[in-house]
Amino acid sequence: MRTILPAFFALTFLLLGCSGGDAPQDSNGADEAGRAPLVFLDPEVPERPYFRDLGSVPHGTRHTLDYKMLNAGQRDITVRRIDPACACSRISRIGYQAADGTWISGNTSGEGDVIRVPGGAELEFTIAVDTALLKPNQDKLEMVRFFTDASSVEERNTRGGLFDLEFHILSEKLFQLTPGHLSLGDIPQGAGGGSQLTIQTGQPLLPCRVIGVIDHPPELEVDLAINDIRAETMWHLAVSLPAGLPRGAWTGTITLSTTDRNGEGNEGRLHVPVNAQVVQDVRIVPQILNMGLIQAGNVGTLAAEMHVLVPGQRVKILAAEITGDSAEHLTIAYAPLRADPEGRDMLWTLKVACAADAPKGALNAIVELTLDDEVTPNIAARVQGAVR
Repeated sequence: MRTILPAFFALTFLLLGCSGGDAPQDSNGADEAGRAPLVFLDPEVPERPYFRDLGSVPHGTRHTLDYKMLNAGQRDITVRRIDPACACSRISRIGYQAADGTWISGNTSGEGDVIRVPGGAELEFTIAVDTALLKPNQDKLEMVRFFTDASSVEERNTRGGLFDLEFHILSEKLFQLTPGHLSLGDIPQGAGGGSQLTIQTGQPLLPCRVIGVIDHPPELEVDLAINDIRAETMWHLAVSLPAGLPRGAWTGTITLSTTDRNGEGNEGRLHVPVNAQVVQDVRIVPQILNMGLIQAGNVGTLAAEMHVLVPGQRVKILAAEITGDSAEHLTIAYAPLRADPEGRDMLWTLKVACAADAPKGALNAIVELTLDDEVTPNIAARVQGAVR
């Protein structure tokens, strides 16, 4: 009887040796296709060429990281895509210089391959970092992932052509605002309004200090007060806008002078944004009375309110009128929440109703209230919706 097993196993090992495992590479790391590792050029840390350290930087500043990598093989290498792990970073520039000196730019749109790099060419790219998109006062190790068809990447050869660039950053904010900006909200035109915030050092026991106010919009009244609580110093910033400003959005910025991180000098600047919306002293809420979709044959209703925004002021609704295309199918009722002996109040409830016999189609009308107030004798709001 003939023995065939040794011959069978020998053939099996021969086939596996020819078809399995990684493609053979030459002494330079190139595979049979002539592709070789992408090699970092002039790394800051030779032991970690993919790593950069931006260290501690002021919050809100922008920075760039420049890299060079060599395609050490004979064939082209394609960068398929680049995925930053953080919204704070993006590829702002990528390309290489062709043999004739022409700069070949890559595709940074996020669609399709990024760039094809010829053998022997040096790939150059820049990562832009915007610290305004980072949470302040936290150490971060961020990554930008590259997908390529290279055989391997220096220091990253265990994953073929996939590699991560890493950078460390601490976006330092010397001062923390609570809340983050001064929003006065809706302020009545006839009374004005104000708000305040608290300023603390971004990290406990930092010696930096707020010195004073050096600039602000002329119509804005600003007061800065210091308050020492045990070992921590806090500053209270209070602002107010006067009565009589034009209705609409109002924005401005307060600039404070500060010391540096070590509590020295006075050249530091802290900018505090301020915003407000100057509105009528009395208004209907919501400003658009949207009744939505009403089923034909049913009564539709909407609850609303009338607010008096001037502190301590009360008004009385003398009359209410609905005008417009849908007026004959709409009614309005109103009542004070807690009226004084003269029937005035700071808050009134409103109820708009659409009759069951209203025809199908869009609702379009204006509700107008007549008031016993000299500054705001009447206010109006639009009614909209549809019957289907």
